[in-house]
Amino acid sequence: MRKLLCSALLVIIGLLPSITMAAMPTAADKLKSSRTSQIINQATVPVIAVSVVEPKSGQTPYVPGWPLPVKWTYAGTPPGLAKIILLKGNQEVFTFTQGTPWGNGGQGSFSATMPVNEFGFNVYKVKVVSTTNSAWSATSGEFISMPILKVQSPANDGQTWKVGETHTVTWKYSGGCGNTLGIKAILTNDQWAYDLKTNWPIGSNWNGSFSWTIPASIPAGEYRVYLQSGTSCSDRTAKFTIVH
Repeated sequence: MRKLLCSALLVIIGLLPSITMAAMPTAADKLKSSRTSQIINQATVPVIAVSVVEPKSGQTPYVPGWPLPVKWTYAGTPPGLAKIILLKGNQEVFTFTQGTPWGNGGQGSFSATMPVNEFGFNVYKVKVVSTTNSAWSATSGEFISMPILKVQSPANDGQTWKVGETHTVTWKYSGGCGNTLGIKAILTNDQWAYDLKTNWPIGSNWNGSFSWTIPASIPAGEYRVYLQSGTSCSDRTAKFTIVH
Protein backbone atom coordinates (compact mmCIF):
# COMPACT_ATOMS: atom_id res chain seq x y z
CA MET A 1 0.00 0.00 0.00
CA ARG A 2 2.79 2.37 0.97
CA LYS A 3 4.66 1.63 -2.28
CA LEU A 4 1.49 2.35 -4.28
CA LEU A 5 1.03 5.80 -2.62
CA CYS A 6 4.64 6.77 -3.27
CA SER A 7 4.38 5.82 -6.94
CA ALA A 8 1.20 7.87 -7.34
CA LEU A 9 2.83 10.88 -5.70
CA LEU A 10 5.80 10.69 -8.04
CA VAL A 11 3.49 10.60 -11.04
CA ILE A 12 1.60 13.72 -9.84
CA ILE A 13 4.84 15.64 -9.27
CA GLY A 14 6.04 14.75 -12.73
CA LEU A 15 2.90 16.21 -14.26
CA LEU A 16 3.30 19.64 -12.55
CA PRO A 17 4.84 22.43 -14.73
CA SER A 18 8.40 23.25 -13.85
CA ILE A 19 8.91 26.45 -11.80
CA THR A 20 12.09 28.52 -12.14
CA MET A 21 12.85 30.80 -9.19
CA ALA A 22 14.01 34.28 -10.20
CA ALA A 23 17.29 35.36 -8.68
CA MET A 24 17.21 38.40 -6.34
CA PRO A 25 18.98 41.49 -7.85
CA THR A 26 22.44 42.17 -6.45
CA ALA A 27 23.84 45.57 -5.40
CA ALA A 28 25.83 45.71 -8.63
CA ASP A 29 22.64 45.13 -10.64
CA LYS A 30 20.90 48.00 -8.82
CA LEU A 31 23.84 50.39 -9.48
CA LYS A 32 23.89 49.46 -13.18
CA SER A 33 20.14 50.12 -13.44
CA SER A 34 20.49 53.51 -11.73
CA ARG A 35 23.26 54.61 -14.09
CA THR A 36 21.25 53.50 -17.10
CA SER A 37 18.29 55.57 -15.87
CA GLN A 38 20.53 58.64 -15.42
CA ILE A 39 21.89 58.29 -18.95
CA ILE A 40 18.37 58.07 -20.35
CA ASN A 41 17.30 61.17 -18.38
CA GLN A 42 20.34 63.16 -19.48
CA ALA A 43 19.62 62.27 -23.08
CA THR A 44 15.98 63.38 -22.89
CA VAL A 45 16.20 66.56 -20.70
CA PRO A 46 17.49 69.59 -22.71
CA VAL A 47 20.37 71.73 -21.44
CA ILE A 48 19.19 75.25 -20.63
CA ALA A 49 22.09 77.68 -20.36
CA VAL A 50 22.09 81.34 -21.45
CA SER A 51 24.41 84.09 -20.18
CA VAL A 52 24.44 87.80 -21.11
CA VAL A 53 28.06 88.96 -21.19
CA GLU A 54 27.50 92.56 -22.37
CA PRO A 55 26.49 95.12 -21.12
CA LYS A 56 28.77 94.51 -18.15
CA SER A 57 28.11 95.59 -14.58
CA GLY A 58 29.94 98.74 -13.52
CA GLN A 59 30.98 99.67 -17.05
CA THR A 60 31.33 103.32 -18.14
CA PRO A 61 27.81 104.81 -18.32
CA TYR A 62 25.99 104.21 -21.58
CA VAL A 63 24.55 107.17 -23.45
CA PRO A 64 20.91 107.71 -24.44
CA GLY A 65 20.56 107.59 -28.21
CA TRP A 66 23.98 106.02 -28.68
CA PRO A 67 24.94 102.35 -29.35
CA LEU A 68 24.32 99.72 -26.69
CA PRO A 69 26.02 96.46 -27.80
CA VAL A 70 24.38 93.28 -26.46
CA LYS A 71 26.28 89.98 -26.42
CA TRP A 72 25.40 86.57 -24.99
CA THR A 73 26.50 82.94 -24.89
CA TYR A 74 24.37 79.80 -24.88
CA ALA A 75 24.64 76.02 -24.68
CA GLY A 76 22.51 73.45 -26.42
CA THR A 77 19.91 74.48 -28.98
CA PRO A 78 17.80 77.44 -27.84
CA PRO A 79 14.21 77.34 -29.11
CA GLY A 80 12.59 80.09 -31.13
CA LEU A 81 14.35 83.45 -31.40
CA ALA A 82 16.07 85.71 -28.86
CA LYS A 83 13.88 88.58 -27.65
CA ILE A 84 15.91 91.47 -26.18
CA ILE A 85 14.40 93.75 -23.53
CA LEU A 86 15.59 96.75 -21.47
CA LEU A 87 14.82 96.55 -17.75
CA LYS A 88 14.73 99.54 -15.40
CA GLY A 89 15.17 97.81 -12.09
CA ASN A 90 12.99 94.76 -12.69
CA GLN A 91 10.44 96.55 -14.91
CA GLU A 92 10.42 96.05 -18.67
CA VAL A 93 10.56 99.53 -20.24
CA PHE A 94 11.69 98.94 -23.83
CA THR A 95 11.93 96.09 -26.35
CA PHE A 96 14.97 96.29 -28.63
CA THR A 97 13.75 93.44 -30.83
CA GLN A 98 10.85 90.99 -30.74
CA GLY A 99 13.15 88.26 -32.04
CA THR A 100 16.62 87.86 -33.50
CA PRO A 101 18.58 84.66 -34.29
CA TRP A 102 20.43 83.18 -31.33
CA GLY A 103 23.72 83.17 -33.19
CA ASN A 104 26.30 80.53 -34.07
CA GLY A 105 28.71 78.37 -32.13
CA GLY A 106 27.23 79.25 -28.76
CA GLN A 107 27.57 83.02 -29.19
CA GLY A 108 25.17 85.76 -30.26
CA SER A 109 25.01 89.54 -30.47
CA PHE A 110 22.66 92.40 -31.29
CA SER A 111 23.37 96.07 -32.05
CA ALA A 112 20.90 97.96 -29.85
CA THR A 113 20.53 101.69 -29.22
CA MET A 114 19.90 103.09 -25.76
CA PRO A 115 16.47 104.81 -25.82
CA VAL A 116 16.81 108.61 -25.86
CA ASN A 117 14.41 109.04 -22.93
CA GLU A 118 16.09 106.52 -20.62
CA PHE A 119 18.79 108.16 -18.51
CA GLY A 120 19.52 109.53 -15.05
CA PHE A 121 20.35 107.76 -11.82
CA ASN A 122 18.43 104.60 -12.65
CA VAL A 123 19.77 101.07 -12.73
CA TYR A 124 19.27 99.25 -16.03
CA LYS A 125 19.77 95.67 -17.24
CA VAL A 126 19.28 93.88 -20.56
CA LYS A 127 17.26 90.66 -20.68
CA VAL A 128 17.63 88.01 -23.40
CA VAL A 129 14.79 85.45 -23.50
CA SER A 130 13.47 82.84 -25.92
CA THR A 131 10.32 83.79 -27.82
CA THR A 132 8.89 80.29 -27.27
CA ASN A 133 10.26 79.10 -23.91
CA SER A 134 10.85 81.60 -21.10
CA ALA A 135 13.07 79.08 -19.29
CA TRP A 136 15.75 80.10 -21.78
CA SER A 137 16.46 83.51 -20.25
CA ALA A 138 19.27 85.58 -18.71
CA THR A 139 19.93 89.20 -17.71
CA SER A 140 23.04 91.36 -17.96
CA GLY A 141 24.89 93.11 -15.19
CA GLU A 142 23.54 96.46 -13.96
CA PHE A 143 24.53 99.70 -15.67
CA ILE A 144 23.46 103.35 -15.85
CA SER A 145 22.72 105.73 -18.73
CA MET A 146 23.78 109.38 -18.59
CA PRO A 147 23.41 112.26 -21.11
CA ILE A 148 26.60 113.62 -22.60
CA LEU A 149 27.80 116.74 -24.41
CA LYS A 150 31.35 116.41 -25.74
CA VAL A 151 33.37 119.05 -27.61
CA GLN A 152 35.12 117.66 -30.70
CA SER A 153 37.05 120.77 -31.79
CA PRO A 154 39.11 122.68 -30.98
CA ALA A 155 40.53 119.73 -29.05
CA ASN A 156 44.16 120.78 -28.52
CA ASP A 157 45.50 123.72 -26.56
CA GLY A 158 47.70 126.34 -28.18
CA GLN A 159 45.81 127.62 -31.23
CA THR A 160 45.92 131.33 -32.05
CA TRP A 161 42.72 133.01 -33.24
CA LYS A 162 42.97 136.47 -34.76
CA VAL A 163 40.30 139.16 -34.68
CA GLY A 164 38.26 138.94 -37.90
CA GLU A 165 38.89 135.22 -38.41
CA THR A 166 36.05 132.67 -38.31
CA HIS A 167 36.51 129.51 -36.28
CA THR A 168 34.11 126.62 -35.78
CA VAL A 169 33.36 124.80 -32.54
CA THR A 170 31.93 121.29 -32.99
CA TRP A 171 30.45 118.85 -30.51
CA LYS A 172 28.56 115.62 -30.02
CA TYR A 173 25.54 115.26 -27.77
CA SER A 174 23.04 112.63 -26.67
CA GLY A 175 19.44 112.24 -25.66
CA GLY A 176 18.63 114.07 -22.45
CA CYS A 177 20.54 117.25 -23.40
CA GLY A 178 17.56 119.25 -24.63
CA ASN A 179 17.15 121.13 -27.90
CA THR A 180 19.25 124.27 -27.36
CA LEU A 181 22.38 125.35 -25.53
CA GLY A 182 24.20 128.45 -24.37
CA ILE A 183 27.64 129.30 -25.77
CA LYS A 184 30.16 131.54 -24.00
CA ALA A 185 33.76 132.60 -24.56
CA ILE A 186 35.48 132.94 -21.19
CA LEU A 187 38.98 134.13 -20.35
CA THR A 188 40.82 131.31 -18.58
CA ASN A 189 41.46 133.64 -15.62
CA ASP A 190 37.63 133.96 -15.35
CA GLN A 191 37.86 137.78 -15.44
CA TRP A 192 35.77 138.22 -18.57
CA ALA A 193 32.94 136.32 -20.26
CA TYR A 194 31.37 136.93 -23.65
CA ASP A 195 27.91 135.49 -24.45
CA LEU A 196 28.05 134.18 -27.98
CA LYS A 197 24.60 132.53 -28.07
CA THR A 198 21.96 131.84 -25.45
CA ASN A 199 19.61 129.49 -27.35
CA TRP A 200 21.62 127.94 -30.13
CA PRO A 201 20.13 124.74 -31.70
CA ILE A 202 21.98 121.80 -30.20
CA GLY A 203 22.27 120.05 -33.56
CA SER A 204 20.96 116.99 -35.39
CA ASN A 205 21.88 113.31 -35.49
CA TRP A 206 23.95 113.81 -32.31
CA ASN A 207 26.26 116.40 -33.91
CA GLY A 208 26.29 120.18 -33.51
CA SER A 209 28.44 123.16 -34.49
CA PHE A 210 28.83 126.92 -34.15
CA SER A 211 30.96 129.24 -36.29
CA TRP A 212 32.28 132.37 -34.58
CA THR A 213 33.86 135.38 -36.24
CA ILE A 214 36.16 136.99 -33.65
CA PRO A 215 34.98 140.60 -33.03
CA ALA A 216 37.37 143.51 -32.56
CA SER A 217 35.64 144.39 -29.29
CA ILE A 218 36.82 141.24 -27.48
CA PRO A 219 39.88 141.63 -25.26
CA ALA A 220 43.02 139.73 -26.23
CA GLY A 221 43.94 136.79 -24.05
CA GLU A 222 43.64 133.08 -23.48
CA TYR A 223 40.11 131.67 -23.82
CA ARG A 224 37.93 128.62 -23.82
CA VAL A 225 34.45 128.31 -25.31
CA TYR A 226 31.92 126.83 -22.89
CA LEU A 227 28.78 124.94 -23.92
CA GLN A 228 25.86 124.45 -21.52
CA SER A 229 22.51 122.74 -22.09
CA GLY A 230 20.25 122.55 -19.07
CA THR A 231 21.85 121.26 -15.89
CA SER A 232 23.15 117.88 -17.05
CA CYS A 233 25.05 118.58 -20.30
CA SER A 234 28.12 120.81 -20.52
CA ASP A 235 31.67 120.86 -21.84
CA ARG A 236 34.43 123.24 -22.90
CA THR A 237 36.94 123.55 -25.71
CA ALA A 238 40.70 123.42 -25.48
CA LYS A 239 42.50 126.69 -24.70
CA PHE A 240 43.18 129.14 -27.52
CA THR A 241 44.62 132.65 -27.65
CA ILE A 242 42.86 135.62 -29.22
CA VAL A 243 45.15 138.30 -30.62
CA HIS A 244 44.50 141.69 -32.25
